[in-house]
Amino acid sequence: MSGAWNYQGHGRGQPTSGPAQGVRWVALTPHPPAVRRRPRQEPYTGPPSYPAPPKWGFPNLIWRLPTRVPGTVTTKQDPADAQRATGIGAIVVLVGLAAFATFAAAAELWRYVLLVQSRDTALSATAVRASDTLVVWGYLATVPLLSLAAVTLTVIWLLQARNAAARKSGYDPPRSVLSIIVRIFAPWPAVGLALGALWLLATLVPAAEQVAVTLMPVAALGVLVVTLALAGPVVIELEHAALGNVGNVGNVGNVGNGPSKPRPSWLVLAWWAAWVGNGVLVALTAIWRSRDGLQQQADAVVLTAFTDVAAAVLAVLTVLLIRKVMALLAPRWRRPLRQFRVVGVRGAPEPELRTTRPAGARR
Repeated sequence: MSGAWNYQGHGRGQPTSGPAQGVRWVALTPHPPAVRRRPRQEPYTGPPSYPAPPKWGFPNLIWRLPTRVPGTVTTKQDPADAQRATGIGAIVVLVGLAAFATFAAAAELWRYVLLVQSRDTALSATAVRASDTLVVWGYLATVPLLSLAAVTLTVIWLLQARNAAARKSGYDPPRSVLSIIVRIFAPWPAVGLALGALWLLATLVPAAEQVAVTLMPVAALGVLVVTLALAGPVVIELEHAALGNVGNVGNVGNVGNGPSKPRPSWLVLAWWAAWVGNGVLVALTAIWRSRDGLQQQADAVVLTAFTDVAAAVLAVLTVLLIRKVMALLAPRWRRPLRQFRVVGVRGAPEPELRTTRPAGARR
């Protein structure tokens, strides 16, 4: 039995190492360990209550998606929401442009039919007046204004979608805003500079005047095609960033964790071809309308109809491209939310019936 030895002696002096007479040793049990008291569990009295509304917690406002709290960084509009709002406006204008461009193409074709009929018979004044009215109000009064509005809204959407795609991918945009503006609007100033240089050459060098005049249309078309093609990489990079493939690893031509190589889709390639083709047709129509002669004027009418059709195709492809990028940057807007309900199950095996109820199972 373990314990502590207590000396109780009747003699004098200290105890010795061995037993002695008149000395008694008593064994005492050790002190018991301290008993830990368990904390008393308070009974549940219900949810917390306050004498007054607490000052902490959520702000006192109406919640909405996305939530914006005044005075915080949430008041800044999300780039994805901004591009979606601008994209919807651009789609509306582009659809109107496609409709009016198709109508203008039909009016130009009717004018060409009247020109062909005028070679053999006299035309009705009513038909000629109606054709002129359709061309003026169906093309001159609508298509240029709608084209200007569509280009403005589409460029604004492009810049906003570029920022939203860069935020989604986690990489900075590969090009500056100035570079994008130059690539989109550079074709026509470049054509003007090329024609001005040839005109200056013809003025300063009279011997080269005939050559310069001959080269003007060719130089204008060549410069136009080259500069129009510069807008394609901007759209390709936007689609690539919206797809979220900027940081992918293991693609062909990708080394390390750097950006992967963009691969354009068929929609982007079709839009690129329509963009270049529409610009070339606009230039050809302007060149043909500057020529003299009845046949040249008739050819200009046909070219104008083709230009209107190309503008309508370009507008439709732009709408499809905007919708695709909007769906990639905001997936919940790709298709409306629907609630599904199971109306029947076919081909499923019959469930196994329970013969006995397990112990402890609730009825």
